[in-house]
Parts: sequence; structure tokens; C-alpha cells
Amino acid sequence: MLKIYACDISRKLTEVENDSSHQFISPQRIKKMKRMKFLEDRLRSMHAELLLRFALVRDFGYHNDNIHLSTSSSGKPVLADQDMLHFNLSHSGSWVFCAISDQAVGVDIEKISEGDNGFMEMILHPAEILWLQESQEQEKNTNYYKLWCLKEAYGKFLGVGLNYDLQKTRCEVQDGIWSLAPQHEADLGPCHSSVRTFTTGYIIAVCSVHKIPSDIHKIQPEELVNALRKASR
Repeated sequence: MLKIYACDISRKLTEVENDSSHQFISPQRIKKMKRMKFLEDRLRSMHAELLLRFALVRDFGYHNDNIHLSTSSSGKPVLADQDMLHFNLSHSGSWVFCAISDQAVGVDIEKISEGDNGFMEMILHPAEILWLQESQEQEKNTNYYKLWCLKEAYGKFLGVGLNYDLQKTRCEVQDGIWSLAPQHEADLGPCHSSVRTFTTGYIIAVCSVHKIPSDIHKIQPEELVNALRKASR
């Protein structure tokens, strides 16, 4: 089982909605948000947890008061006191993503920026660099982001973030289908992967034990707050 959720936060919540949202997220998240310098970062962080809680309440039978978050020994966010569900969060630009599964899962979304591939030789397999250099000029930057996005999702799937040898994990493209060829098989079993353009200017990648569904549940920001408020009555 794997479900993927997305929330477009370009439509900002009102000040009242923003303030009331804090009652639905963890004290740890609020503390983390207070350390963030920019408002946009605080909003993305807040909506990421709201989206997770919304999904757990609506689709998995949780009560918000019973959702307790913790971190694994490697620093990956997890649901405390249970190992039946796995989740992963990602946000970039105006989009926030959440993936929930009964097995390990990693998700990453990136907003494409021009000329942002200066670390190519530090993170890419030699075969990837060659393939990228041979790409059509107008596709190079997008392809670079697809490689980066998939590698980051894979690290989150493993639960180690970027603390693995990115250069030895090769992404392959055949007939437009992207896949991963890690040097060593993960202890978590087979890894299905998907990377694609989600909407104009954004790339999303998912790595999972399960096959990646094509459908993504799109949620509006006001739905998050309204659903959690209703569930708390």
C-alpha cells in the first residue's frame, strides 16, 4: 500500500487560519519553525506536518491527538510507538508532498532552477555525467534535476538521507522509464522508483517497496485545517 498526497500552498492561508493551524501540529514542529529565518520556509514546514496529519486522520483512522512524531536513530522522522506505517515528507517552492506506506518510502520534490548543477561531479555516477553531457541542451537542466531528485528520494527510502555513496548509485533511463541501479541491494528489499515532471517547473521522485501509483491526491490548504478542526470536535 502506498498513497501520495500533494498540497499547493501558493494560495496562502489567512492570518487567522495560520494561527489556528498551530494547535494541530507538534510542539517540536513549532520549535523548529521558530528557528527558520524566512516565512516561506516556516509555511512549508507547517503544511508538511498538516498534510501528514490530514492523511492519517482521513484515510488511516487516526485521531490527531494520538499522532506522535519521533525520529529514527539516523534522524528520519517516524511515527512514534508503532512500525506499521511509514511516511516521508518533502517540499519545495509552493508544493508540499507526503507519502504514506506500510513499507519504507522516500519522496522528493524539487523546483527547477537554472544553472544549479555545479555539484554534478560530486553526486553523479560517471555514466550519468556522460549521459547528461549527451542530452539535448534544452533538456540538460531538467535531466540533472531528475537525477538529483531520484537520488535524494532513494536516500530517504533507505532512511539515511544523503549519507550514502551517491556516485555509486546509478540512475538509468530506457524508453523514457527511469530506474535505479544501486551498487548494493538495500536491506529493505526491492526498490521501485519513479521520477517525472509533476507540474511546470517541478520534478517529483518516489522510491518504494511497492509499485508507484500514478495518482496523487491533491489537497487544498484550507482542507487541511478544516478537516483537522472537524475531527477534533
